[in-house]
Amino acid sequence: MEQAVFADGILTNARILTNWPAMPWATELVWHGGRITHVGGPGSSNGAAGPGTLTVDLRGRLVLPGLCDSHMHFTNWSLSLQEADLFEVPSLAAMLDRLRSAAANLNEGSWLLGRGWNQAIWPEGRFPTRHDLDSACGHRPTLLYAKSGHAAVASSSALSQAGLHAGAVAPAGGFVELDDDNEPTGLLLENPAIGLVEQVCPVPSASAMEAACLQGQARLHAWGVTSVHDFDGRQGFEAFQRLDRAGQLRLRTVNHVSQDQFPHALDFGLTGPMRGPWLTVGGLKLFADGALGPRTAAMAEPYAGEPDNYGMTVVDKEEMLELVALASSRGIASCVHAIGDRANRDVLDVFQEVRRQEREAGVTPDERRHRVEHAQVLLEQDISRFAHLGINVAVQPIHATQDMAMVDQYWGARGRYAYAFKSLLSHGTRMAFGSDAPVETPNPWVGLHAAVTRRRADGTPGPDGWYPAQKVDRMTALRAYTVEAAFLEGLERTIGTLAPGMRADLTIPDRDILACPSDDLLDTQALLTVSGGEVVHRHTAA
Repeated sequence: MEQAVFADGILTNARILTNWPAMPWATELVWHGGRITHVGGPGSSNGAAGPGTLTVDLRGRLVLPGLCDSHMHFTNWSLSLQEADLFEVPSLAAMLDRLRSAAANLNEGSWLLGRGWNQAIWPEGRFPTRHDLDSACGHRPTLLYAKSGHAAVASSSALSQAGLHAGAVAPAGGFVELDDDNEPTGLLLENPAIGLVEQVCPVPSASAMEAACLQGQARLHAWGVTSVHDFDGRQGFEAFQRLDRAGQLRLRTVNHVSQDQFPHALDFGLTGPMRGPWLTVGGLKLFADGALGPRTAAMAEPYAGEPDNYGMTVVDKEEMLELVALASSRGIASCVHAIGDRANRDVLDVFQEVRRQEREAGVTPDERRHRVEHAQVLLEQDISRFAHLGINVAVQPIHATQDMAMVDQYWGARGRYAYAFKSLLSHGTRMAFGSDAPVETPNPWVGLHAAVTRRRADGTPGPDGWYPAQKVDRMTALRAYTVEAAFLEGLERTIGTLAPGMRADLTIPDRDILACPSDDLLDTQALLTVSGGEVVHRHTAA
């Protein structure tokens, strides 16, 4: 006699948003062996329960597919939880006070690392310098990242260890600011310059990296996040592999190939995405420009009040075309960071030519799911080009609300097409939501609130929100955090939808996020999160 096979888990009396066209809503769901085996109506799961089955009567609560952050720097964010927190410090003076307290708790000679400062909100109205850091931290080597991640400031000790002295010059795509005496001020713009100091920073041990990742994983699970698209490169990918081998990775991760690692990936023989249950190798990641915070995003017209500042180009069009075309010829899609309107136009021009080459080779857009990361401000005539070319976007709604004052100050009327989510969607662009953590919080409920209200948590700028025509509805936002995020990486047949055969990744929020007052979204937590059929988070109230 065959032994009965019982379910690992059953949800009943629920309101299940499935994203499954054949059954958009259901009341019961069953999973076994890490996959969903049944989705149906009342009583349809009768007989599936056994002695060890987790059975939950949800009494009408909402169930969602597990959420995905489509753009974050997971290991950097996880490590930042242990660094000096400089987010929202209201002034340079307040930041220096915080640094003094942080430095007092460190061992002699240890580096002080921090993240989150934003000179745009300070009354001092300027970037910090090495002299500021020296006044607070003395001779301690210190490196502090701006909120955007595209600028940093280093102390005199850190600069000295990095060999940055009078007349220092950054590699192409970066900038080391010098004072009137030709000495570094400590301000470093873009990764090529910041990396000069990073290369002498102590590297976290493997065990420290894994511990940080496990802490970050648990925090994401508590928000209902079960997958991420990660852009942290080799160090993070190595940590994920170690956790996967140890059976501790319960966050599905797509890791992208940085420009410096791309030649090695080709030499190794990478010919397209490599997909496993928990780890996927995705596309090539490139940078077209900088960011709004340090005013290095590449613009078609200069920044307001800075007639000579058009931002910075990191990878120019000619080199980008060579790289994207080469990647496509090897079966690899590209993900290109573009903030400014000129950068986005240049990236679209590159993709237009690559799409032409792909057509000649018989390659369809569905086979190369190229994407633009951020797409923060666009020229009006470029908005329709994304859908026309089949170029997807990974955007961060919280950037819209957190950056709106800087947009108004530096981009002025161009802000009409900044974070233009509704305009892009109206043309048929495929769009996924994320956070860009650690630039912003990866809490998806804060991101969803920003997408549907265009307001900050304190209500700024008012009831209607900032450029309210770009708001999206809650169902659209949820799709951007689930099935659309899966589509961008070719994973829509395994995650993002609650249907038979799909991975059993789901979350149960503590409120009806489709009907609750908008501001209540900000406090949402997951009562229960399941990843791969395993309960990875259970709230005390569950």
